[in-house]
Amino acid sequence: MIRFLILSFCCSALLLSTPSASLACLWDRDTLAAEARGIPEVPYILTGRFFRYPQLYYTMRLTRVEKQISLRPEDLSLYDDAGVASDKLGKPQDAVQWMERKLRQLQAQDPDRTKSADHWYRYFANAGTFYIHDWIHRGAQKQDIHLLKKGGELIRSAIQINPDAHFGREKYQLKLVDWLLENLNSDEDTPHYTDIALDENEDAIRGLAGLIILGNAWESIDVIRGIESLAGSAGHSSVAYIAQRRIAELKNAGKTSILPGRAFLDPSRENMFAPDDLAALNDWYEEARPNADNWHQSKTDFMLKKLKTGKHPDTDKNFWDGFEDLEAVELPGSELFGSSMIGARKIDVFLFPFVLSLLVFGIILLRKAIVGRRESDS
Repeated sequence: MIRFLILSFCCSALLLSTPSASLACLWDRDTLAAEARGIPEVPYILTGRFFRYPQLYYTMRLTRVEKQISLRPEDLSLYDDAGVASDKLGKPQDAVQWMERKLRQLQAQDPDRTKSADHWYRYFANAGTFYIHDWIHRGAQKQDIHLLKKGGELIRSAIQINPDAHFGREKYQLKLVDWLLENLNSDEDTPHYTDIALDENEDAIRGLAGLIILGNAWESIDVIRGIESLAGSAGHSSVAYIAQRRIAELKNAGKTSILPGRAFLDPSRENMFAPDDLAALNDWYEEARPNADNWHQSKTDFMLKKLKTGKHPDTDKNFWDGFEDLEAVELPGSELFGSSMIGARKIDVFLFPFVLSLLVFGIILLRKAIVGRRESDS
């Protein structure tokens, strides 16, 4: 009886403490750290409060990894580090070459693809992403469309091996590629972003947010416009509005869609808010956006100071000693941001009273059972 009550108590506590499932395709040693940290809340991502590194970080890593590969060419993980570093340094064609070298090693070490599933997955995911970035780097021209198609094919192969990696991000990257291929051949002036994944809005929003964190989409109008459209369709008006604020920044900075010559509809969502709600949302964004920039700059300044002395997080476990983190601006609350969109721990509002009652009831019964056993023993 006591064992049953303890089990009931633990199950109730677990229900109260379990976080909602989170989803967040570059893959290197930083990816593991990013997955350990988890995806930040979507509104924070849209303000720029997520981890990223200065170019010197990747230059130093690439220099070191090139030497390591010459000594240990069989070490497959090193090729991922070299490829991602090259891509982050704006050299996607070099990144593709690193993946070709990894492929030759994989074919020699695991010709039947039975022993190194994870590295096969990483090869397909990274190589696919590098081909897409190469297409974009060349100007996203129709005459280079074979690069985009090749990237999509490789990512499809990665998904077949591991559909849930990267917070489930790959499948939305593939949906985005298919969406691009369709719209590049369309005569419509305004692309329909909800076509990316209208049937699975919230997962798609997190998947596109993952492209910002683990990819190069922080300055992509298309990805953020996708988040805006999908969030609006799912009823997450506040997230949609924050995405619009970010899109306006990008437009003012001269950023454009990857689809050449396409116009954008920017339907105002202000009528979805009471004036006080909209004012609170604007107040939060106008405080959170510079806060995110300051946070990112403080991390960058700290890193550069140490990197220039030859230290690097890859090789120095004490690299971050002395760094003082800048607190984030607290989100306004669930009345503006639904918990499923901010990554908060949640439990269904109708389930909560039941679970809480079960927890209290279990404690009472447990105490009575313990007292009864003590009395019987005496």
